[in-house]
Amino acid sequence: MAKLNKILFIISCLLSLYALYITTIITLSVPKYTQLFSGFGAKLPPETINALNYHYIGLLLPIIALLLCAYYFKRSKSQVSKNIIYTLVTLLFLVSLYWSNYFVEAMYLPIFQMGDVINEL
Repeated sequence: MAKLNKILFIISCLLSLYALYITTIITLSVPKYTQLFSGFGAKLPPETINALNYHYIGLLLPIIALLLCAYYFKRSKSQVSKNIIYTLVTLLFLVSLYWSNYFVEAMYLPIFQMGDVINEL
């Protein structure tokens, strides 16, 4: 059982680090998108506005997951608490992944809209 716990712990940490990497890239790209879209003067879709305003939420999720991993490493002794932490880290990873997909889609919506306007001309 100890070997399985070690494997699950490593997987949890790797998933959290991957989610942190993806959300950090997205968070760093937001200022560039903001400058790009403000230069066009076009009206942005609501999904894009929400993504630009709340992009830091996606960054908090993997940080929370990494803190849970650190808590497990330092304090958790019972199997039940370890299972709860594994489940929470996995859920946070999935939510981070969903957030990343939503963010990418929201950032591409204005580009698709500009393409439609050009095609109509």
